[in-house]
Amino acid sequence: MAGLRAGNGVAPISDIRGRGSAPALLPGPARRLAVILICCCAAVVAAGAVLGAGRSRPNALSRPVDSWIRDHIGAHHTALQLISDLGVLGSGLVAIALLLAAVVSRRRNVAALVLISVPFAWILTDFVLKPLVSERIGNFLTYPSGHTQVVLCVATVLAVALCRPPRARLSTWLRVAMPAIMVAVGLAVAISLIGLDYHYFTDTVGGAGIGVGVGLSTALCLDTPRARRALRDPRQGPAQAAGAAPPAAQTGTRSRRSDASGGSSFRNCSRRPARSARW
Repeated sequence: MAGLRAGNGVAPISDIRGRGSAPALLPGPARRLAVILICCCAAVVAAGAVLGAGRSRPNALSRPVDSWIRDHIGAHHTALQLISDLGVLGSGLVAIALLLAAVVSRRRNVAALVLISVPFAWILTDFVLKPLVSERIGNFLTYPSGHTQVVLCVATVLAVALCRPPRARLSTWLRVAMPAIMVAVGLAVAISLIGLDYHYFTDTVGGAGIGVGVGLSTALCLDTPRARRALRDPRQGPAQAAGAAPPAAQTGTRSRRSDASGGSSFRNCSRRPARSARW
């Protein structure tokens, strides 16, 4: 039976099963889109790794893009360096602000999303993929771009957190604008890194794929039933976690029962004196 009638005041079974767990980060349609994006990101990262494996020069895909960017803006070294540094610094501040907001609003799943996805994406980039691919500019490993990865990972985490905002509801345009601004910052950082000759074009694309893919993968892992139960607010009582009625509702039910029973006992007592008078 999928559920009970609403007239009886009983929630559907699907709602009862969700009680006692942290709310999901992604709604159903967004989860399907997240899976598609994760597959695309994995394909992009793998393709970039194959193109750049062991190289010390730009590949055929990066060469025209790199040349165009460096010819047009490569001379503005100071401005490009400032964009790169401020983009990464701003992303770190956004991640810290999001973590603090999640702690204050008791959104433990959002706090876990920040604490897991951002460090994991950094470890995967700097300690796994860069040594594995071994693409270089000079003596520096370049694939994938760590700067681009950080900005896009924070942008993804922010977008996931705003899919279901807390009690203080945000307007739709604001929920779309904030991640869009982070994506624009990521694009500016990627262009500045190419103009500074710190990365090739495919390095920045691979870094973006790592950031988006890790952020969405972490969100899907945190939306599993076991993770949602583990991230439940500890101040929620076991009775509420099991799907029982809240104390206020139980008290009201008991009071109504006592009123009903009290009314019937009063009627019985009012009849007893009449019987004793007959004796």
